[in-house]
Order: sequence, then C-alpha cells, then structure tokens
Amino acid sequence: MKESTIVNIIKWIIATSFFTPLIVLDQFYFPFIVPKTLVFQVLIEVALFLYIILAISNKSYLPKFDVLTKSVLVFLGVFTIAAIFGENIFRSFFGTFERMLGIFNLAHFVALFLIAKSIFLKKRDWIFLFRSFLAAGFIVGLYGLGQKIGFSFLYNSGTNRIDATIGNAAFFSAYMMFNAFFAMFLLFSDKNKFKYFYGVSLFVSLLALYLSSTRGAILGVLASFLFLGGAFFFKNKSNLKEWLNPAKNKIFNWILKGLFLVLILALFNANAFLEPIKRLTSISLTDSTTKTRILSAGVSWEGVKEHPVLGWGMENYNLIFDKYYDPRLYPAESWFDHAHNIIFDTLSSAGFVGLLSYLAIFAAAIYLLLQYRRKNEDNFFVSYLFMALLFAYFFQNIFVFDSLVTYLSFFFLLAFFVFLTSEKEEIADKKANIPIQPAVLLIVILGFLIYGFNVKPAQSSYFGIQALQLHPSRSDEALGYFEKSLETALMGKPEMRSRMVEYAQKITKIKNMPEEQKRRFFDKTEEELRKTAKEEPDNFRYYLFLSSMAAVDRENRDLLLEADKVLEKSLEFAPQKPTLYLQRYRIKALLGENEEALRNLKKAAELTGSLKFEMTLAFNYAKLGQKQKSIDVYNNILNTRKLSTKQYIDVAVAFAKMGEEERAIKTTKKIIELFPKERARATQFIKDIKEGKIK
Repeated sequence: MKESTIVNIIKWIIATSFFTPLIVLDQFYFPFIVPKTLVFQVLIEVALFLYIILAISNKSYLPKFDVLTKSVLVFLGVFTIAAIFGENIFRSFFGTFERMLGIFNLAHFVALFLIAKSIFLKKRDWIFLFRSFLAAGFIVGLYGLGQKIGFSFLYNSGTNRIDATIGNAAFFSAYMMFNAFFAMFLLFSDKNKFKYFYGVSLFVSLLALYLSSTRGAILGVLASFLFLGGAFFFKNKSNLKEWLNPAKNKIFNWILKGLFLVLILALFNANAFLEPIKRLTSISLTDSTTKTRILSAGVSWEGVKEHPVLGWGMENYNLIFDKYYDPRLYPAESWFDHAHNIIFDTLSSAGFVGLLSYLAIFAAAIYLLLQYRRKNEDNFFVSYLFMALLFAYFFQNIFVFDSLVTYLSFFFLLAFFVFLTSEKEEIADKKANIPIQPAVLLIVILGFLIYGFNVKPAQSSYFGIQALQLHPSRSDEALGYFEKSLETALMGKPEMRSRMVEYAQKITKIKNMPEEQKRRFFDKTEEELRKTAKEEPDNFRYYLFLSSMAAVDRENRDLLLEADKVLEKSLEFAPQKPTLYLQRYRIKALLGENEEALRNLKKAAELTGSLKFEMTLAFNYAKLGQKQKSIDVYNNILNTRKLSTKQYIDVAVAFAKMGEEERAIKTTKKIIELFPKERARATQFIKDIKEGKIK
C-alpha cells in the first residue's frame, strides 16, 4: 500500500468524524452523548493507528512541535497530572455517561489535532475539511429549525430553545457559532460553485444560534462582529466602507439577505422570533439564571482555595458543589457536575496551573494568527476573523463549559492555525514500509482500545436503557439488564445504580407484586449501592441514593440504620446541603426518632428559608403534642412571611385544631384586612371557628 493511500484513508476518517454530532440513538442511555462520543472515539483511534503506521514508515509525517502544539500537549499533560493527584482518578480519566469528558475523552481531541496538522498539508485538503464540517453543521442547523417550526417527527418539536441533535441549547449554539464563522471563512477563501452553499449555511447557522436563545453565545457573536468591524476601522476606514458594501462583499451580502428573510419570517410568527430578544433583555442581577451563576461562582471559588495548584481532577466538580454548597441555590440547583463557567471549571479541574495551560493555548493561537497576518496583507481578514471566533468562543464559555461538539470544533480549528503558519512542504509518495512486529502490536492495542473502552461502554449504555424502558411489573427482566449493564460498564456504574433506585421507587407503586420479586430487585439494588459508597467514599450523592433506597425498602430496619449512619457521615461532605437534612428527617422519622427528625427538618428550613418546610415543621410539632413550639413557628411565619389566602387559612386551621381559637380568629381577620374580596369566606370561617366546627 502506498503512503498516499493511507493518508487519504485518514483524511476521510477525520472528515467522517465531523458528522458524529448528527448521531442520536434512543437505544442508549444518554442518547445525545454516549453514541456520538463512542463513534467519534473509534474513528479517531482507527485514524491514530493508521497515522502511527504512516509515521513509522515515513518520519516526515511526525508532528512538528510548534508553539501551539507544545501548548496543547502541556495542557493535556497538566490535566493528566491533576487527574492522577485529584480526588477520584477513575472518574477523572473516564468521566460519566452524562458528560463523557474525562482525560481519556480529551486525549482523542488532542489526537485529532496532531493528526490533522500532520496529514492535511495543502489548502485544498483544508477546504475539503471545512466543507465536511459545514455540511454536518448545516444538517444539524436545519434539524434545529425544524424543531422550531414544529415538525412532529423531530425530537423536542416546537421547543422554545432549539437544541437539534446536540440535546443541549447552549452546546448547540456554540456549535452553530463555529459553523457560522467557518461559512464566512469559506465565502472569503473558496471562490467557486459552493458559494451558495456557504451563504445558506451562514444564514442557517446564525438563525439557529439566535433561535437557541442562548444569551452567552449570541452576545459573544455580536461582540466578535464588533471586534471584527473595529479591526477593519482601525486598519483603514475606506476598507471598512468597502467591506460594508453588499455589491463587493459577499459575506456582508449574505448577512443582509438573511436579515431580510428573518424579517419576513417574523411577520408570520412574531412571538417565535422575538422570544430570544426577550430573553436577552431579561438579563439582570435578579434573573434566576444570573443569580445561580453568581452563587455557584462563590461555591467554585471555595473549592479552588482548597486545591489551588492542580485542582480536584476532571469531573470532580460535584464534590466541590456539595461541600461548599450555598443554600441560596436551593431548590433551583441542587446538583451541579460542572461550574458552568470555563474559568472556574478549569480551576476546579486542574487549578491555576491548568488555567494557565488553557489560556496559553489561546495565546499561542493568537500569536500564530498575528504571524499569519504579517506574512501578507491579504491575510488580514482570515486572521482577524478567527481571532473574533476565538473571542466569541471564550466569551460564551464564561457561561457554560465544553462538550464534544465544542472540543471537536476547537481542536480542529487549532490544527488549521498551525497549517496557516507552517512551511508548506511536499512529502514524496512511496510504498509504505511497515515492520510486522510493530504493526501486529498496534493492531492488538487498537482492538483492546475499541472493545474495552468503546464497545463495552456502548453495551452498558444499551443494557441500561433496556432496563429503564421496562414496566416495573417486569422487574426481574429489568434486573437482568441492569446486571448486564453493570458487568460491561467502564464508566457509569454509579449512574446506573442510582437509576436502579428510581426503578425501585416505581416498583413500590405496583399493586399485587409478589414480595419475593420485589425483594430480589431491592436486595440487588442495595448491594450495588453499597459498592458505590465504598468506591467513592467522599461522594455525598451516593450516600443519598443509599438512604433513598432505605426509604423505599422501609421495612428493612437494618438498611434504615445503615442509611442513618452514612447520612451522619455525609455531614463531613455536604454540611450546608438542605437535601441532606431533608433525607435525615425522613430516615429519622421512619426509625421513629421524631425529635431528631424535626431537628433535621428545622435545619433544612433554616438553610433554605423555605416557607413549606416551616409549615411542615409547625404541623409536626403540633402532631407530636409540642403545642408551644408549633405556635412559635406559626407566629414567626405570620410575622415574617407574605402569605396567600390559602396559607392564612392553613395557619388558622392549625391554631383552631390546637384549641387556640383567638389566634385562629385573629389570623382569619388578617385575610379580611389584606384580601377584601375574601371577606364573605373569611367571615364564615370565623363563624365556623366560634361554633367549634374546625377541629
């Protein structure tokens, strides 16, 4: 086989990998994440195998260690070291089904970068790659627009925030952002019959991004356009005027056409097209999303202070979130597995060393773009276009974190930057000379990688969803699938065990199910939860799942006592987490330890300031005969809370049932004072109290 044949195969594999964002298979657990990630990894592993074979045959294909390549490798190295010395090395390396963003996954994007920059050596090669990327993005964008229009055969049809085959509006918008800039690049650089495809792709990408209603991405793109316009203005005012001339600038021409079409579409469905603008204008410090992000930033900073140098390791942010949880986040956000801010996400994963390595990639990329700009006056637009893209990407990541589609876009782009500034050299084609021993060894390693790290996780994900789709009355079949899922799992065992708890909760609602059938599922679930608690002893969430199972299997007193014990231990890992105290309240109540139960409920009420919890606390005090404590809580509610009519009546009823008729009447009169329209109803209620009808 000639080396050029191997090169061409690699090129097609890389181009094919760009279509993985299209993959959605509901036969798998996390259908938007697991299938596309595993297929991408297999493609890159095959490409890497062929690339190593090629490099063995011809050392000219070995990667050159330019400044950007060094930065990328240092970044991966720092994160790997941080994972080794982090809180949970296994989770850091292999991630979870929900995210699949461990070191192992990250290494595939670095491999993509190294292969692409070493194999794609001509401009036409890169045009081919950009077209491939854009073709996939165009289909994804059309899918998203189809969702907005309301095509019933599409997932999430008629949604307010489109997410297409990505499954997350924020990640989708970031992906569309890259597609829009790539379309602009091709419109400028590739002057041929594809120009209409590029123009339509630009329009679809920007429209889809807008309709995703993702504020960070929209603002990032708008700011990047201002940056690009400013660059032209400061370079030469006359050039800016020329650039804004639709007759001379096809990029600007297509943007104007797109805006005109959007205005026409808006006339038919104004609400749909104005919704993103409403969301943009709703940004404020009192906005729930904004408040959540600010509070979670404080939580993140506390975690960073504990491990400032190398962080906690990738995919361990949940430990920070639990340990330093701010109760003001409750109930809006009880579980965060990422910081939703790339700065804090990087700091929590790899500390300040990791953050510096991450920022160094951007610095190196901008350095190469400026270097490219200095080569030729005609390179001005391309260099500043991609600087604007880097700015938009970084800006939107301040409000989210990376995913497969953003890493795919980013590392592909980095490889292109290397091409722009590298010396163009032809590598003579010859027959590949590959020693048999290294080839056999590489084939064995490839087989091990594909089966052990991709096929088995795929099986685990598949078996898991098969179990979850079965009706609870078929719990024995479901149990078989759960067991197969756990047997084949690489990552995701804790996730699958937690889903077993949810399934067990459904089983309790099935009437006339044989007790031995329930017992089989309950016993296996409890056994698996104990394994998770042992494997991740610092993870509060898995103690919570064990205690949730105890609440399901409430007749099992030994399990209740065990749950009580692990929740006591959890105070060390989640001292400010309301869910911990609520769960302790339930378990203590099931154990008959009423005083302890109410002590935990009171703590949850104090942490959250929840009226619901306070009302429940007062009710339970009365139920236990602790009348004065109940009255004190109700009085505090009346003095500090703004109540609805129903809530005033609930308090009045509670007072009446405790024999406190005067308090009940006084509370009811408050209704007449605050809600005049309810006078007749309140007056009748007072009459009922006086006649002793409320007991």
